[in-house]
Amino acid sequence: MAGTNGGGIFLLLYILLAALIGIPILMTELAVGRAGRKNAIASCRSINPHWGFVGAFGIAGAFFVLSYYCVVGGLGA
Repeated sequence: MAGTNGGGIFLLLYILLAALIGIPILMTELAVGRAGRKNAIASCRSINPHWGFVGAFGIAGAFFVLSYYCVVGGLGA
């Protein structure tokens, strides 16, 4: 439906840009975690003592996304 109505180029650009932004962020998170060998907040604090909130935002974001998907998954059953 998106391809017949001219939305195919939007979907292609969306997927491309999501990959171009998402892959470097994922690789950075993995590198920080492996280098720090600690939890998210402590690993971010090992880079800079004022960056503990970055790890806290990552944990909070994962919590909210997973709780949303648990509700959506439960409604589909």
